[in-house]
Amino acid sequence: MYHISNDKRSFQSSEWIFEALRDLIIENGYENINITDIVNLANIGRSTFYRNFDNKDDVLRFKCDQKCKELKEFLLEYQNKNKIPAGPLCTKPFFTFWFKNSIVIELLIKINRVDLLNESYADILREYYNENTTSLDEMPLKYADYILVANVGSSISVLVQWIKSGKRDSPDDLSKIVIYQLMQNLLRLNIDTIK
Repeated sequence: MYHISNDKRSFQSSEWIFEALRDLIIENGYENINITDIVNLANIGRSTFYRNFDNKDDVLRFKCDQKCKELKEFLLEYQNKNKIPAGPLCTKPFFTFWFKNSIVIELLIKINRVDLLNESYADILREYYNENTTSLDEMPLKYADYILVANVGSSISVLVQWIKSGKRDSPDDLSKIVIYQLMQNLLRLNIDTIK
């Protein structure tokens, strides 16, 4: 668990800790890193580390939560500015955000901990669903968890594939690919329904 207080000093310390962990992961991998390595590189005391985090996984969990909260704010601002509902029209800004913030995903892929991003994104999406119940109005409430995990799984899987393929596709291209796939699925569904 992480415990970052709202004061500027605590937030700055947590950023230094993340940056140190990030550099150590890039340099040495994840398994061989210990807290002493992190505090030495961050140039902070052990007590500062433990005031903010219980372990090194918590540093990554904090960064995932932080980025997912930023994503939510970014998407809500985009929706309000462009007067559009949530859904496929938010695909491009979703990928645009991660295009600018891909280091977190890159680190998680490198250490095989994408599950941390899945959890953070699921929490933010659940929060969004709860605040915007109209997005689920046509679906029975009992299906909400399935819709949530389907959205999380597909979104994060596309991001992981994008990173693994060298980020060669732009947010525009990724958006078109995902929307094309959604449309193909809807067309198949309509054809199967007609039969």
